[in-house]
Amino acid sequence: MLLMGLGMVAGQLIGSLILELVVPTSPGGVQLASLFGIALTLVAVAVTTLDGRKKDAASAEDPSSAGDRDPVRRPRSESASA
Repeated sequence: MLLMGLGMVAGQLIGSLILELVVPTSPGGVQLASLFGIALTLVAVAVTTLDGRKKDAASAEDPSSAGDRDPVRRPRSESASA
């Protein structure tokens, strides 16, 4: 959900930047603060995307870590330790 929301906002910001470059509404052009805000949004999308890839890659490499995410801890049986 977060990635989808950030992606939608980033798309709107890029669209507005393209519109501002093609059909300027003010004589000053695009402000530096606008460019900084758009860049910051794109960085947020990239960070969100990379975070998901790290988790998937870590669980694919080490199948034994899949049990670490199990919220239910089961006690070990007595026969397994003997």
